[in-house]
Amino acid sequence: MEQVEQVSENTYRITGENFTVASQVEINGELTATVFLNNSSLLIQDVELEYGDQIAVAQICDSTAAPVLSVTDAVTYRGG
Repeated sequence: MEQVEQVSENTYRITGENFTVASQVEINGELTATVFLNNSSLLIQDVELEYGDQIAVAQICDSTAAPVLSVTDAVTYRGG
């Protein structure tokens, strides 16, 4: 994950590399609904990020025992 960019009110684009349809954004450790745009962009909507929030991208699976396969290092949201 490289960048978190606000694109409109309560909508953010997350850019990086190697995203898949199984990529899901975590905000402060909580998974949030994520729209896969392409292998370098994800979109989260109806979210209000605050300064200092920790943003990461998780690879998820359908297993209830271990739904998260891996997580990127978190990025601290600085606004804007």
